[in-house]
Amino acid sequence: MSARATNPDTTHAQIHSRPFLVDQEFGDGAMYEHFTKEIAKAALIPGYQIQVRPRIMQVPFSGVQRFNFVIRPPSPRHTPQDQLIISHSLRARPGVTVTFFPSGDDGVRMEVVMDAANYLPAALPQKQDRVISKSQLEEVNPETKSLFNTLQPLGGVVLATSLERGIGTDKYPIPAPAENPLVTLTAAALYTTKLPAILDSLWPILGEIELRWRRAPTPADISHVP
Repeated sequence: MSARATNPDTTHAQIHSRPFLVDQEFGDGAMYEHFTKEIAKAALIPGYQIQVRPRIMQVPFSGVQRFNFVIRPPSPRHTPQDQLIISHSLRARPGVTVTFFPSGDDGVRMEVVMDAANYLPAALPQKQDRVISKSQLEEVNPETKSLFNTLQPLGGVVLATSLERGIGTDKYPIPAPAENPLVTLTAAALYTTKLPAILDSLWPILGEIELRWRRAPTPADISHVP
């Protein structure tokens, strides 16, 4: 979650989560075991391209995960008549529940519960083949640099030649999330609201929420009314 004040009476927060999780297993072992087997294939099969295709976990969390966030406007309540107004576009997949509670008299506590046993995972986007260089892999995963150094005596010329061809991997293009209309309501109405489960989003929970004061007129304001 990220939050910022957009003016003295308003806080805007963005809630986001990862839609999928990359496994550390490759179907035949972890990184070291997998690369050892790939080098053996390159030694036996002329022109073989090393493959690094980790499994994708469609449920990006385990067990029951519970998070609480407190959001409030930058400035406090001035009078008891000030109203706390909330606008949000939050969406959650089945298995993720979002509940709102008061936090003092000037804030909202948002509780998010993710239950892996009841989570309905999103379908993976269309997989694409991708070829990356050794340096690109080391950039996104610095641990592979020391791994290559360890395996170099084992692989020798075979490893160097295979790496020159590039490394085959998978790419899953994630589409930009759809813009959802903001729902605006008072804090009292928010506390009786539960987000409906939706299926048209890849993310377990995604959206934005804004809290702002609707200030009650002051005597000075009223005196200036014609």
